[in-house]
Order: sequence, then C-alpha cells, then structure tokens
Amino acid sequence: AVVEAASRIDVRRNPRSYALAQQIAQRYPDMQQRADAMAERFRAQALRYTLQPKPLDLHHSVDSFLFDKREGYCVHFAASFVLFARMAGVPARVITGYKGDLANSVKNYLIIKEKDAHAWAELLIDGAWQRVETTAFASKVSADRGTQSSQDDADTQGSLLLKKINLYLMYIKYEIETWILHYSHFRQMQLLEEARKNPGFLLKFLLAIVLLLLLVIVAIRVLRRPSCSDRVLCTMRPLLAALRKQGYEREDGETMHAFLCRYLDDFPQCREIAEIDRLYERIRYGGEDTTGAHLRLQEEIRLATIRSGRA
Repeated sequence: AVVEAASRIDVRRNPRSYALAQQIAQRYPDMQQRADAMAERFRAQALRYTLQPKPLDLHHSVDSFLFDKREGYCVHFAASFVLFARMAGVPARVITGYKGDLANSVKNYLIIKEKDAHAWAELLIDGAWQRVETTAFASKVSADRGTQSSQDDADTQGSLLLKKINLYLMYIKYEIETWILHYSHFRQMQLLEEARKNPGFLLKFLLAIVLLLLLVIVAIRVLRRPSCSDRVLCTMRPLLAALRKQGYEREDGETMHAFLCRYLDDFPQCREIAEIDRLYERIRYGGEDTTGAHLRLQEEIRLATIRSGRA
C-alpha cells in the first residue's frame, strides 16, 4: 500500500515533465542511476530558491515549476521532484518536518521555530527510502532569502548573550511546566528515586526552589514598581512624597512651581526647595534636560528630604 501510494501519478497533467521523465527512465534502467539523472536534470534547469515565488499553474504544477516559473521554496522543490520521480517510475514521497539547530538546545530541550519548517523528498530505491535534499538543486538564491540569513547572522553576533539567556529562561519555564504544573505521582516517584540514588540531586533541587522563589520575589517587585514616562517627574517623586508627609499635597491642576512656592511661603529659609524649583523649571522648560541637570536636581532633592525628615 505504501509503494502504491508513492507511485500514484496522473500523467496527463504535466505532459512536458512526463515526456522528459520517460526519456530518463528509458535511458537509465538502474534505479540509482535514474535518480542521479533526475537530480542532475533539476540542477540544469537554473531553478531559483525564493520565499516569495510567483504563483504556479496548479493544473500543471510540475511543468509550471520546472519549465515556466522555475522558482519556489522547499515545498515546491520537493513536491515537483517527487511527482517527476513517479513519472520516471521511481516511488517517491514528500517528507515535512523541522531542521533543528543544536545551538538552540539545553540538555534534552530543543527550541523549534516556525522558520525551521522544511520539506524534502524520499525515493524508494532497492527497498530502502533515500532522502533527497531537493532545495540543493537551486542554482540561485533570491535576495529575500539572503537578506534574512544576513539579518540572522547579524542578530546572532550582536545579541548572542541575550539569546542564550532567553534560551535558558525558556528551559526553566519548560522544567516548571514539567515538574510543577504537570506534577503527578509518576513524577513524584521519579524525584524520590533520583534523590535516593544521588544525594547531591536533593541539594540542587532545594537550591533551584530557593532560586525560583527569589526570581518570583524580584519579578513581583519589578512589576509592582510604578512606571514613569516623565523623567523629571520621576526625579521629583521622592520630594513630593517627603512633602506629603508634612501635609503638603500638590493639588489637581497646580503647577510644580506654584506648589513649591506655596511650600516656600511657609518655609522661606529652605534654600534647597528654591534651588529645586529653579532646576525643575530649567529642565522642564529651559531645554536643559541633561544627565548633569538631573544629577544636580537629585542631589538637591536628597538634601531637601533630609532637612524635611528633621523638621
């Protein structure tokens, strides 16, 4: 049944390909030589690998790919070669899967991305299936493929450490899902057996739990930290909090200058507040939004909060 399915073909749909396949079959009675001749013929067609091919004539897909459009990606190469092989009397099938990269692996965990999807052909020769990497028949690779590869290389060189960190974080997530979210009696027995055989495993496990708890605590603190898109207002927050403790709350619609002046009316001797008001105005409206200006503002706020704490 498998051989029958791998030999099924409608010879009327691709007359040009069928005629060429029959010529090769008659010239090469040996199956291996026939397969080599078919591969050589595909290489001679000046095929182009592209991720953005022109649409094929689906009623004559092999003829359209091999003689007219002469471009496509892995599925076009594999499907056309398989049908051509069947026309030549060689049982063939399309195989699809993923090309995994060991650089994206941690122990038994391997990341497979959508862009790793691939298709190739297998020919039945002398009772065994032989893999054929059909995209190798392409004599040209389009710019879209090359650009993506160059970008991938640049990304790899520029952010290798970040990618490695992300890989380990995903591995930790996988371990959490495996051992905690999907924890079962079987997993429990596995854990106990490993702890019995290897005392060091229990220590590693406990350290991992402690590390996980610390990561959760840090994540919670980071997520709870209020975001601030206004840099100068972020700098002012410690001062506003200190003045709030003294009973001075900035009112809705009140400018920072008016608020600080209101405080200075009650405490005119507080020169730090006056300097903070001046720096704030220059940063906010005077075009001095520099690191140096922010550092001076932070120092004045530090002094002012110390003074307010003593008050």
